[in-house]
Amino acid sequence: MKGSVYAINRETGVQEWRFHVDDSEIRMQPVLARGVLVVATRDGFVYGIDPRTGGSAWQFQKIDGERFLADPLVLESGILLTSTDGDLFEVDPLTGSWAALPVNGRD
Repeated sequence: MKGSVYAINRETGVQEWRFHVDDSEIRMQPVLARGVLVVATRDGFVYGIDPRTGGSAWQFQKIDGERFLADPLVLESGILLTSTDGDLFEVDPLTGSWAALPVNGRD
């Protein structure tokens, strides 16, 4: 289903849980950081999922006006996302809080 993340038991092939992100399109690889599965959607929503249960670790955060298409990068300090406009954002996988990062040569 479009807009869903699934956990499949690799031994049995049985679906263990499904996390649905409304009608958003997931266009990048979900990443596991500090015990939280982080999923970002094309239209700027970011979700934290408990990988054991599929429950929400934190509610989604909308990064206003941004669209994401590239896979996130896991850093020691958090998750790095880049937008289609070339903006950079760092997301804390434990809380879902985010901050815009300065980009050299841009105002």
